[in-house]
Amino acid sequence: MRARNIKPGFFKNEDLADCDLPTRLLFIGLWCLADREGRLEYRPRKIKAEVFPYDNCNVEKMLNQLAEKKFILIYSVSNENYIQILNFTKHQNCHVKEQPSTIQAPCLSGVEHQPSTIQAALNPESPLLNPESPLLNNTPPADFLVFWKAYPNKTEKKYALKCWKKLNGTRPPIEKLLEAIRKQIEWREKANGEFRPEWKNPATWLNRGCWDDELKTGGNGNGAGNTGRGFNSGAGKTFTKTGGAQSDGEPWPADREY
Repeated sequence: MRARNIKPGFFKNEDLADCDLPTRLLFIGLWCLADREGRLEYRPRKIKAEVFPYDNCNVEKMLNQLAEKKFILIYSVSNENYIQILNFTKHQNCHVKEQPSTIQAPCLSGVEHQPSTIQAALNPESPLLNPESPLLNNTPPADFLVFWKAYPNKTEKKYALKCWKKLNGTRPPIEKLLEAIRKQIEWREKANGEFRPEWKNPATWLNRGCWDDELKTGGNGNGAGNTGRGFNSGAGKTFTKTGGAQSDGEPWPADREY
């Protein structure tokens, strides 16, 4: 960790005051972990070990809070996630012998060559912080970026992000989602000739709560044993989709969605 400066404005920042005390302390800790450009790897477990070695706290949740308040920017480069502390170089005077950053800067579309605009939009001490800034308004939450990196079918990212935000407070922790994805990947890899459905697009997977899908195995390779969702026929029988026919041999109705 590195020695950094704390300015008096930190303690009276009204936006930062909306964060709980551990999150504010984490923000200071990030300064000490970041390189001279205010960048570091997005690794919540490692960050916790450095900043809160003796405390039980959810650093991932706190990072999301800082990102939502526009104090940090979480971004991806070549499928790796990083943190940019916004306006870091304006408030820190790094030692002249400190090594240059080896982390690529985030791409801020349309304003790469306007540093004054960037500084004005991203100043965390300013009461005029602009939440509609094109630099920040659509920044995905950190946990969504982790989910997106892990999910195999990377389609319709904007719609997936919209669904992700809609499920705030109701979806499971990111750890459970990652474990479900891992198991479903393994289940498909070990099909051994059994039918396995294609990956849904991520928005559908989220909306339908597919992290709780049962991963059935067994069958003769023509579709039996898949995890197609069953339905009740109304006659006391439950059918499961198996290839092109119902399990009782009757074809599936063409006008019904399964």
